[in-house]
Amino acid sequence: MKLFAKEKAIYTSKYAISIFMYWVIYFILVSIASFFHFRLGHKLIIVENWLYDFSWQLLVMARILGFFASAYLFSDIRIKDIRSQLSFDWYNNITTPTYLVSFASILVFLFFIRPSHLENVQFSVFQLIIHNILIFAFFFFDFLNSKLFLKKKRGVGRLFHIFVEGSFVYLSLFVLFPRNTSLEIGHLLLFYMAYIHLYLFNYSVLKGMIFVSIVFVPLFAFLGHDPLWGTYYSMFFSRLTSLLMPAISLLIVTIAYSYFLRKQGEV
Repeated sequence: MKLFAKEKAIYTSKYAISIFMYWVIYFILVSIASFFHFRLGHKLIIVENWLYDFSWQLLVMARILGFFASAYLFSDIRIKDIRSQLSFDWYNNITTPTYLVSFASILVFLFFIRPSHLENVQFSVFQLIIHNILIFAFFFFDFLNSKLFLKKKRGVGRLFHIFVEGSFVYLSLFVLFPRNTSLEIGHLLLFYMAYIHLYLFNYSVLKGMIFVSIVFVPLFAFLGHDPLWGTYYSMFFSRLTSLLMPAISLLIVTIAYSYFLRKQGEV
């Protein structure tokens, strides 16, 4: 029991250091951008607006650089070996049951959201494409970062991984964007769901990314529930004021379904 507690403490400490490095990199990027803005004589409001408009871009850059910093410090993995670490085996890792959870999740959100078209002058197809890529890239490298701390032998439990890593995604957005009003508790539960797909359906970065692609991309980029931009670049308006209730329901169903599939030997 003491050994298991020690493993948890070591893992949590290393992962927290990894996240802290990513935060530091983000603040360095923001400082560099702000420095050049002020050198050009821009007013504070212009700098703040620019940082808001490029918040996802800066976050993704920091996440990518943070991943490589973590890989250098905490793992002996080489860059050329990353692809072999992704579990990109379509036949063994991608099954119909794992698709069902993702599709069911977005259908539930659509039912509650009841989206209506939003006349948004900020919306453009180009911005939509960029938005989708940024969401995809952020979680892709966040999942890769998680794999650095996954032990093949005895280690901390998968549920502990899900709790710690999902919580740190939420905490990062809270710390790095303290004035952000779009982030809510419902997003935290969604992050847990993403990590459930990463861990409970047999560890696979690809499975986690399928959930991100089917659920997060439309929910954030199209339906106005982006944790940073909200409806700023959205094409649709959501009638759902909070993600909390549908997220709680889906989280419970996803956990139950994953254990059912594991007992059936399907994942």
